[in-house]
Amino acid sequence: MKCVLAFIIALLIWTIACSWTNKIFQPTIIDTNTKINSPFELTKQQSSPTLTPKPSSTIKPTATDICPPQPSSANSVSSVRERIEFLVPGAKVVWYDDFICQEFSYGWWSPNTNPKTIISIDESILTIRAENGNDIIASIIRNTNDITDNKGMLVLFRYRQGSSVTLFIDTGKWFETSYRGWGLSVNGDNLGNNSWFRWNGKYLTPSDFYSFPIRADTWYYLLIMLGEKGEITMKVMLKESQTESIIYHLDLGKDWAKKEWKAVFQVPRGILEVDEYWQLLFI
Repeated sequence: MKCVLAFIIALLIWTIACSWTNKIFQPTIIDTNTKINSPFELTKQQSSPTLTPKPSSTIKPTATDICPPQPSSANSVSSVRERIEFLVPGAKVVWYDDFICQEFSYGWWSPNTNPKTIISIDESILTIRAENGNDIIASIIRNTNDITDNKGMLVLFRYRQGSSVTLFIDTGKWFETSYRGWGLSVNGDNLGNNSWFRWNGKYLTPSDFYSFPIRADTWYYLLIMLGEKGEITMKVMLKESQTESIIYHLDLGKDWAKKEWKAVFQVPRGILEVDEYWQLLFI
């Protein structure tokens, strides 16, 4: 009799204990499609969901949302080639940038560290603004693609009144025997200060020209072409009338051939604007 009574009492105690345990340790149901990064996120899953209020205005896409992949697709490169056929007959466009993106991270690089030098893209125009004429390095932007023999660049540019700008290609280590540079230097509206120039190691050789003014606030094309034996040709054309142009050619020999060049825009003072940039192959 005592054994039966003890068994009944034990059964009652076990039933009460199980009921109490189930109330406290009720399992949490988690959506298997929800990723849990840590155990601490279990607490968040048990709380009631919070409704996100509807935005009061449309969220604008970021630059990465609207930027096409670079370089441009084959179709767009072909259409670009058709547009410049009258400027550079027979040239093939291998890289192109119309600066539609608000950032220029792809294909461009700048050592800009001076807050007085501002490099920006607005309304599909690359702008380099240098307020400190003593900090030349900070006002440089480079294209990261190589330009080799039988290649070249075409750029549509303008500068603002009172500016000093250079557009060129270079290779080698600056101010050492390996350095080479070749391009156009424009200094305000002073015709005597507009020149072709070339760097060879530590030595600069300018060649001023007076017959073709490069005016402020006016769009021009600059074309730089490399041959396969050190021949270099440069041409500046007025956008509104390509027949108005000036051309310069030199055969510089084997020391200027078989090198990897980069396009460079430099603004010691003032403002340079670039609307379009092409990298070309001459076939």
